[in-house]
Amino acid sequence: MAGTETPRVREGFWRLTLFSLAGPFLWALHFGALYGVQHTACLATGVARDGGGITVYIAVATAAFLVPLLALVFKPRLVARLFRARFADEALERFLLSAARFMAGLSAFGVLGAGLAPFFLRDCPPLG
Repeated sequence: MAGTETPRVREGFWRLTLFSLAGPFLWALHFGALYGVQHTACLATGVARDGGGITVYIAVATAAFLVPLLALVFKPRLVARLFRARFADEALERFLLSAARFMAGLSAFGVLGAGLAPFFLRDCPPLG
C-alpha cells in the first residue's frame, strides 16, 4: 500500500539518495560558487582585467571541492558511513557504491575543468 512505509525506511531512502548524488551536488555547488563570485567581482570592479584575487579564489575553491570528490572516488564506503547510509543487501551496496564512485569521478573532472579555466582565460573579459 502506498504511504505505509515507516519514517525509518523513508529516512534510509533519502540517506542513500543523498550519498549517491553527492558528487553531482558538489559539482553544482562548485559551479555556482565559481561563476557567481567571479561575475559578481567583475561587476563590482567594473573593469576588464587579468590576474588577481579571483584566480586565487578559484584555485582554492577547486582544491576544497576536489577533496571530498576524491574521497568519494577512492573511499566510497567511508563517505557512506558519514551519511549513515544503510544498504538493504550486498548487491544494492555494490551498485550504489559503484554509481556514486562513477558520478564522483565525472564530477571531479567537471570541477577540475572549471577550476583550470582561469589559467587559460581572462578573469573579467569585456562584454562588448
